[in-house]
Amino acid sequence: MHVPSEAHRRPRRSWRTRLAIGAGALALGTLALDQWLHRVVLADGCMHGRAVAPFDPPLFVPSQRAAVGLLRGIEFGRPWGGDVVGYDGELGWQTFGPDYGKLGERLSERGPRSPNARRVALIGCSFTHGDEVEAEQTWAHHLAELRPDLDPWNLGVGGYGLDQAVLRLERVAAELQPDEIWIGLMTSALPRLLSLYRPAENHWSGAVAFKPRVRWESGTLVDVPCAADSPETLLALLGSAERFWTATGALDQFVARAPLAYAPRGSHWTHRSGIARLALTWHESRLRPTLAARLADPEGELRGLTRALVARAGRAGQGPVRVLVVPSRGDLADPAPGFDGLLEQLRADGHLVHDLSRALIASPSDWRPGGHYGPEQNLAVAEALAELVALPRVRDTDPRASQGPPIGIHRR
Repeated sequence: MHVPSEAHRRPRRSWRTRLAIGAGALALGTLALDQWLHRVVLADGCMHGRAVAPFDPPLFVPSQRAAVGLLRGIEFGRPWGGDVVGYDGELGWQTFGPDYGKLGERLSERGPRSPNARRVALIGCSFTHGDEVEAEQTWAHHLAELRPDLDPWNLGVGGYGLDQAVLRLERVAAELQPDEIWIGLMTSALPRLLSLYRPAENHWSGAVAFKPRVRWESGTLVDVPCAADSPETLLALLGSAERFWTATGALDQFVARAPLAYAPRGSHWTHRSGIARLALTWHESRLRPTLAARLADPEGELRGLTRALVARAGRAGQGPVRVLVVPSRGDLADPAPGFDGLLEQLRADGHLVHDLSRALIASPSDWRPGGHYGPEQNLAVAEALAELVALPRVRDTDPRASQGPPIGIHRR
């Protein structure tokens, strides 16, 4: 039997050597995967249509990227894209067009008002405006039909935060001279108060626009103007990460919480790694406190801002402020803990609060594809309000006196 000599035996590697070789192979494989992700999969800054950090430019979904192309042909102060919304240098965007009055109010055909009818300014977001239904199907129109003693003016605008709604009210209050202010408050829209750039707060937003906001600093409201006062400025902000960060970094809570995700492309080593870029994207998403968390603190910024803005809205009118809770489908299915506490604070502040959740739950469910109330739900809201709001006291007036349709009522 032949026995190999010591000289012919192959030396065996130690476990340390084998471990080092395996670790090196794993590192090389990981590096190759990382760079394949960075240079191939994420080369266009997207994965499955969604933006991946760094967000340079800060456009998150295809509809926003398409909207930028339209911006080059728009003029502030005019409707664009066949829509009823136009960009506004102070408010971010505004309602315009033949179906809107000179103050931007939504017009509808309705009967004449009673003598001494109370003029009511309705402010809020798309659930006040009545997105996805005709003007005659909105709860504002139904309320006018049910209560001739009220003269509702629908000043709601889709996508508005309460800050924008109040600023818009202040713009028109001198001319409108409302007797009462009614605020349509949609629970899940409250985080809009913390943002200057709409897609930063809601990556799915179709509005590629900047907005003004009001900050809560040491118990005082501080106005922060809209960063885009012209189409050229708007495009410049979206085309330069440096300019975007200068305008929003310290003022928009959703941008400020994840600075590396919004930093100029290539300005940090994480931008050169596919795995790190995915981690930044996940990190930016998880840094968004839930609405429940934001409302949990009775003295927190979101509650403080809401209360201060409701009080500020009241100063634009001559009578009481009514806060109308107009919940979205998600708000009804998953109410945010802490919201009831906010409503109690508003009541304690002296405001009238009407929660329309029960009326919507009891009404036929005809949600529109975009998540807004259908005609039946709008009618249910109006009927509930018509019963909740007390009739005015009887006054001595000439029964022959009549008041034609107030300005802003559109008759075709």
